[in-house]
Amino acid sequence: MEPKPGVQQAASYLRELLLRPGDYRQRWEQRADRPRGREVNQRAVCKVLASKFREEGQDINEASLKDRVSQALRGEVLSPETLQLFIAAFRMTDEHAATLRQQREGTQQALIVIGNLEPPEQISGHQAPHHDMERSCSMNITG
Repeated sequence: MEPKPGVQQAASYLRELLLRPGDYRQRWEQRADRPRGREVNQRAVCKVLASKFREEGQDINEASLKDRVSQALRGEVLSPETLQLFIAAFRMTDEHAATLRQQREGTQQALIVIGNLEPPEQISGHQAPHHDMERSCSMNITG
């Protein structure tokens, strides 16, 4: 089954948030055995999520979250419950949480392009704006 575009967008944004320098990245990096450069350390993310479960009184092993985290970050499966777990465990801002939920549901488009974007002249029905290059711009300074 092909993942929904909204799930893929939300997963991409989630990865972006986790990779940005700041609180979210710091939470998983503190639990990482070794840095992975420009990739999210999924094992460390599992540890963050398992810690959230433990805070709520549930004893869960981070290894049991491996597939769930991997599928979520790849944009294959990202259930509302899993997304909420990420939001709560990483203590995401209301703005980030709302954007993730809206993207997952397909009600907000991503503000970035992932992949290839056709040049405007190749997009059906697109007309480039006409600019009159003959006009000149002048500035008057009074003093």
